[in-house]
Amino acid sequence: MIKLRLIYFLFLMIIQVKSIPLYNPLPKILINPRDCPLNACEVIKIFAEHLFSAKAFDEIREKYKYLNNPTISENHQKSPNNGDAENELKIRLLDVERRLRSVEQPNWMIIPESDDAWDKCTEGVCRCHATIKSLSCWRTEMLHLPQLQVIPTNIIKIDLSTNHLSTLNKDSFKGLTHLIELDMSNNRFDYLPFDVFADLDSLEIVRLQKNKIEHFDYRIFLKLRNLVILDASDNQIQSLPQNLFDSIRKVTAINLSNNKIEEFPAGLLKETHELEEFDISKNKIKELKVNSFERLHRLRHLLLGENEIGIKIQIFHLKLHLNSISVTETIDENVFHHLVTLEKLVLTGNRIKLIPNQLFMNLTKLIKLDLRHNQISKIYSSAFLTLTQLEDLNLGQNNLVSIPSGLFINNSRLRKLTLFSNNFTRLEKSAFIGLSNVSNLLLNNNNLKDFDSELFVPLKNLVKLRLDSNKLMFLPSRCLDQNPKLLSVKLGKNPWHCDCRAIYLARWLRVNGTKLWDSEPTCRGPGALSGQSLISLRFIHICDGQWASMVSLSPRLPIRKHSILGQFDEQPDFLSFYDISTERMPKVSSVSPIYEDY
Repeated sequence: MIKLRLIYFLFLMIIQVKSIPLYNPLPKILINPRDCPLNACEVIKIFAEHLFSAKAFDEIREKYKYLNNPTISENHQKSPNNGDAENELKIRLLDVERRLRSVEQPNWMIIPESDDAWDKCTEGVCRCHATIKSLSCWRTEMLHLPQLQVIPTNIIKIDLSTNHLSTLNKDSFKGLTHLIELDMSNNRFDYLPFDVFADLDSLEIVRLQKNKIEHFDYRIFLKLRNLVILDASDNQIQSLPQNLFDSIRKVTAINLSNNKIEEFPAGLLKETHELEEFDISKNKIKELKVNSFERLHRLRHLLLGENEIGIKIQIFHLKLHLNSISVTETIDENVFHHLVTLEKLVLTGNRIKLIPNQLFMNLTKLIKLDLRHNQISKIYSSAFLTLTQLEDLNLGQNNLVSIPSGLFINNSRLRKLTLFSNNFTRLEKSAFIGLSNVSNLLLNNNNLKDFDSELFVPLKNLVKLRLDSNKLMFLPSRCLDQNPKLLSVKLGKNPWHCDCRAIYLARWLRVNGTKLWDSEPTCRGPGALSGQSLISLRFIHICDGQWASMVSLSPRLPIRKHSILGQFDEQPDFLSFYDISTERMPKVSSVSPIYEDY
């Protein structure tokens, strides 16, 4: 009967649409609400809009590149194909198909609470738990809600996750005023009626992740005034209505990660004053307005990673000799100024090129800052000055070539500093001043050729150090002797040059071999030493015959043992007790080796 009535009404509309002049307003179609089952009234109205567009389609396709029709539903005004009239029409028809599919969805049986209501609930395909008033339909392979499943109205939790549901009838949760938690994750939902949650005024948790939702009607959360947690991650959401979250003022956590969102409406979070965690990472956002987060005084975790965000800064000084200037106007440097309670900020995988002094100025409670995988080539010296509570800083996978002196002067709480995969070639001794509590330092996968022998002196609590995958030929003398708590060092994949300048490293390895994190360092050269383990070499192997390479003599000349060993009749295990950089050997520590081709 429902289908027959729908077909009848649609037939009437087709007749009426044929007589509509192009560009006339949409006609009023008289429908008796009593003859309009479920949400069919809305479907009929939308279908009328689309029929009107279809009539106009042939004439506007050639005249207009963009389809500007006020009858387009709000959900699709910003369609990715709105410049293509044909694709726009397909989207409209798909919208109708989804709404009709929703109308035809079967419903389960919702009954008032009674002594035997939960007994009847157990007779269905889902698992009922009367003691905790919950229903689990998890992994029952359902395509639709089971019509014979009884649902008591005093139910508190429903789990519909991991099934094949694509839509719901608007009355699927009608009367469930006690429901607190609803899990619809890991299904195939691509459409939800705007009033499907209308009766759920006690709902606190909604899980919609891992579906195929493309758009939310701005009214869908209108009645969820007690909502605390909303997870809509891993969908295909393309746009967000500006007032989507206006009514969920108690929400503390929103997850919209891994979608296709291109625009972040400035007022999207203006009413969510209780928000503590917001994740919109892994989207396509290019721009953040200065007032995007201005009222979020409780926000602790903000995840913006893997978008396309850059930094917009004001240029106060301009040198005229520059031939070209490129400023990415995507994120205002004051955008985070209101987030005084923020504890975690993730900006990974964006297009940030520099960190200005003002960007994090008010984030005095920040504990973790992740700037990994950007294009950062410059950090202003005061950029982290106010981050006195910072414990974890990740600057890996950027384009840094140096660390400004005093950059970390106020970051004494920092415990982990990640600097892997940058473009450092040398680091000065002032680079890590202030980092007395850092226990984990990652400098791997850079282009380090050298660093000051006192570089690690400020790191009194250093436990783990990664220097692997650089271009180090030797280590500066005593550079690892200032860190008494050091337990683990990674040195592999460096081109170690095993002449006299390798004496310190070889000696350190023999004493501290158990601290190696990976395989033993091996010599890149010279000559026959190539491929040999540094830890196995003695003084006679490393320095005998090496003076030629250290004083530019060619060919290399052998040296007499007594010229270095003096009074020793036999060659001692020199590396175990003798440091060639001491005063007894001043000439060795004062020359620079000439590295040969291997």
